[in-house]
Amino acid sequence: MRMAITTQRVHIELSRVQTWLFAVPRLRAMVGANALLGETLRVALPKLARETGRGWALAPSNNETYPAADPNDPLKEDHDDPAADARDGILG
Repeated sequence: MRMAITTQRVHIELSRVQTWLFAVPRLRAMVGANALLGETLRVALPKLARETGRGWALAPSNNETYPAADPNDPLKEDHDDPAADARDGILG
C-alpha cells in the first residue's frame, strides 16, 4: 500500500511589526526588539523549518533561480542565503 504525500504551503506574514516596534519612545528598546525580530526571521524560523521529526518535511525547490547571499552581508556565512534556503524548500 502506498500513501499519497501532499504538499502544504505555510505562509507567515508579519505586517507592520517594525512600525509597532519603532513607536516605543526608548531607542534602546527599539534597537533590541528589531534585532530580536531580525534574528527570529533570519535564524530561528529557518532552523525550525529544517528540523525533522516534527510531522513535516520541506519540499525543495530545484526548478527556479534565486539570488545567492549578498557578499557584503555580515551574516552571509551562516544565514540569509536565498538560494540555499530555496534548495531546502524555504522560500521567503
